[in-house]
Amino acid sequence: MFTKSRVIEFLKCSNDYKYFRNNYIFQDNNSEALTFICWILLCKSNKTIIYLTKDSKRGEQLIKSIGRFLENLPKWIEPIFIEKNESSFKLENGNRFCVVSSNQNKSNDIRFDYIVVNSFSIFDEYKDYLKLSMKKPINNFNRRIIYLI
Repeated sequence: MFTKSRVIEFLKCSNDYKYFRNNYIFQDNNSEALTFICWILLCKSNKTIIYLTKDSKRGEQLIKSIGRFLENLPKWIEPIFIEKNESSFKLENGNRFCVVSSNQNKSNDIRFDYIVVNSFSIFDEYKDYLKLSMKKPINNFNRRIIYLI
């Protein structure tokens, strides 16, 4: 249930990543990238984040990590999953997270706002796919990459 104070608190989180991180992250082993991905998924709307990987197992592990992270938030701020499987999920706020691995058919036309990678070498393999799939012009490309360490 959203009370006036919770709405104010959610707006603070939405407008300030550092505030969200400092006040709602309770696990020491979370990477900054994972925290940032979860902040986008929780506090923004209608965004699609794709994780480019050569190994679908890594993507499945990341999906599980994100799920655990989001489920450990206070119940009043926890997002509602509308679709969830081992390679993607969609939240009630319209946000979506998808794993795209090199053994998948890259002709699936997934439009995205952010890319998560664990190696920049993967861009060579996906360069044509990326050009076709960006929602925003390519000159915004660098600001939309999340490097997962």
